[in-house]
Amino acid sequence: MKTYRRKLVWALAAAALLLSGALIWFGLRSPAPAPLPFPEDNPPLALPEAEDPRRLATDIILPIGELLTTREREAYEEGDLRLVLPRLGLDTPVLNGTELTTLARAPGLYEYGQLPDMYNTNTSIAAHRDIYGRELYYAETVTTGDFIYLIHRNKVFCYEYLSTEVVNPTNWNPIRTKGDCRVTLTTCEPRGASTQRLIIVGTLTAVEDYSEDYEFR
Repeated sequence: MKTYRRKLVWALAAAALLLSGALIWFGLRSPAPAPLPFPEDNPPLALPEAEDPRRLATDIILPIGELLTTREREAYEEGDLRLVLPRLGLDTPVLNGTELTTLARAPGLYEYGQLPDMYNTNTSIAAHRDIYGRELYYAETVTTGDFIYLIHRNKVFCYEYLSTEVVNPTNWNPIRTKGDCRVTLTTCEPRGASTQRLIIVGTLTAVEDYSEDYEFR
């Protein structure tokens, strides 16, 4: 009888161990990424009825809250995008990627940063604060009324300043897709260190034809 009980206890213990191991295994596994829905054609420009004809109504096509890489982003070549920020006297090409060697030359487009368009893209760009080109040295001075411009395919995408925030370096939320069309600039914070990240956001208000005499305001 004692032998039977002992065997029963060992059997129950083994079963519990196997069950806990299975739960840990399935709990630690990352879910398989879902296929990315991506429009075959860019949606047409949608202009709402408003007093200011430059105001845009952007369609929500990309899923919100995701880190997405689109086909257009994968085909990006450095210099296809140009960043202009009059407040900082900044006018620079945007390179491909955010590796250290890339950012040593100029700002770079995140792998998960979509190119500007008429739907809810989040064009996310990283730049140095106080080393190499120091493109965003005075980032904290960007304020209400300022504009951030992206030139792409002979169009000027005009983003009005929305907000500035400071986040931890492991916080990827700022470059996730949102419910609007925006540009997101990231740099180190505070100046002289890299313990946090300063995030500048602008929302799309107009898309205009580009010309050599275009006036950035």
